[in-house]
Amino acid sequence: MSKNILIDTFLSVSKTLNFRQAAKELGISQQAVSKNISRLEANLGFTLLDRNTHSVILTEYGKEFLKINKDYSRRLLDLKERFQTNNNTCLIETLGPKEFAPVHDLSSLYITDTDTKLYFQIRKVDPEAAVYHLREKESDMIVLMDDFLPEKNEWETQEVGSLEICLLVAKNNPLYHEGAEYMEFRNEPFIAKTSMNNLFGSTMTFIDKDIASLNLSPSSIIMLTANEKRKDHLAKGSGITLAPLSPKTSPPEGFALIPTGRFARIVCAWNKSSPKVYLKKVADHIQKGFEYGSINPEI
Repeated sequence: MSKNILIDTFLSVSKTLNFRQAAKELGISQQAVSKNISRLEANLGFTLLDRNTHSVILTEYGKEFLKINKDYSRRLLDLKERFQTNNNTCLIETLGPKEFAPVHDLSSLYITDTDTKLYFQIRKVDPEAAVYHLREKESDMIVLMDDFLPEKNEWETQEVGSLEICLLVAKNNPLYHEGAEYMEFRNEPFIAKTSMNNLFGSTMTFIDKDIASLNLSPSSIIMLTANEKRKDHLAKGSGITLAPLSPKTSPPEGFALIPTGRFARIVCAWNKSSPKVYLKKVADHIQKGFEYGSINPEI
């Protein structure tokens, strides 16, 4: 029998000074209460309670033992509360497009088998920043495409969904026609969105990787800093851009999406050394969101 139940029995009896009331409070028999107290006293080697048919009184050692355990219970509660404060908020960084809506819809998660409620903070960031923040433990988890995750042995990862890589092409592009295939655009200029900070950094590496994997050989790569500028450039009828999209995505008016048949894995990633104990359950929860398109705040 656990020593905790023995101590819990003692604390209940010391509060009520009545074995019958303690039994009712603990949901056990009065005989079990008596046995638990006897076992605890045998373990300690001294008497905690003077009891007879009329009364129950704490001994001198019983009073001291009660004081110690009250302090222990308070400190244990403080420790549990500190653990909950540090562990029941999960900061997740992810991408902004609506294809990542299941992540942005997260609010809370109740883990039934541990009686724990987790709360989420969701931030939209560039992939490079997300990976940096995860490495520096400035976030708990990131959700993005697998291609953006370098040095994968650093992380625990879990695939939660996938997006198809499509070409975004203006319908007035000379090469476009109904049923066009992406191979027809192999030598078209490629238009990419980036940030000023990453103009010649890792963004370029990812773009080159995408181009190589799709056998595209653009005559030039045009780097733009905003989505609208990219659309304006494409709308002139020259150039293509790549986008990982959900099959349900509708292209902007005047544009067409041309599937490539290549899929990007969406993964949850977190530090192997993270002190957060529920991250695998969080990843399972996010995976269900991608599968069913909605988030149920219970797992």
